[in-house]
Amino acid sequence: MSTTTAVPTTAAPTTTKAPVSSVPPPANYQTITCREYQTLDESHQIAVLEALGGNNADLVAPIIDVGCSGFPDLTIADVLAGNLPE
Repeated sequence: MSTTTAVPTTAAPTTTKAPVSSVPPPANYQTITCREYQTLDESHQIAVLEALGGNNADLVAPIIDVGCSGFPDLTIADVLAGNLPE
């Protein structure tokens, strides 16, 4: 008599991202600070990056979040330009 053992299968969890809407950037997008930027929803963050001339804004946004984490008063324009304090 042979026995078989069933191997449990598990599915990898999946995450879904809310679609990013096309919205205008806030009026202060040229001088917006990291602190202000981090309070925006993803659609507005992308709009700020696009208005400042950022390419691939959806890919750059998470990097900006990391770059901003230690510099809340730095402007997003400075972060994009690589003007980080030492």
